[in-house]
Amino acid sequence: MDVASLEDFDVNTVSRSTAHAVAEAYSYHSAFSIQNLSPGVDLSISYPALADTSVIRVGKLSQDYKRLVERHSWVISLFSDYSSIDSVSALAPYYKKIGKLLRDGAYEDVDTLIDSLDVSSCSSLFLVGLPRFTFQYRTKLSSWQYFVESVIAEAKSRNIDERAYSGLV
Repeated sequence: MDVASLEDFDVNTVSRSTAHAVAEAYSYHSAFSIQNLSPGVDLSISYPALADTSVIRVGKLSQDYKRLVERHSWVISLFSDYSSIDSVSALAPYYKKIGKLLRDGAYEDVDTLIDSLDVSSCSSLFLVGLPRFTFQYRTKLSSWQYFVESVIAEAKSRNIDERAYSGLV
């Protein structure tokens, strides 16, 4: 791949390319400065000659999330809705399903769910409600403590009343 090809470089095209083409693109890109930026950004590639940077984003825990969705298709609607859930009645069907997973001992699935959430995108109701709902199972969920710390940081950044999340840590 030459510099002229970089202008047409498209991550979506490369991801659908043959393994050889992907390997060629990776080989070319590995010659450039590669660094981790932040959660949700897997790779940042700088092109000094072009004064540009390419960022390749892949969802957090995408393989675990994919397996979760294969087992529980309702998770797709939860992830598309959780930013706009603004009533207990909208939240109840999801709590019912998460509660069933917890009662059935599917802790790994619930752990993957909470670890895959982007707390900055959650509605305020869902943001403070899910840690409270899962609280009694916190010792069974390895991601729970980190999740709650992220929730509290996000709640503080939104100026949500401390009483909404007090007692979680």
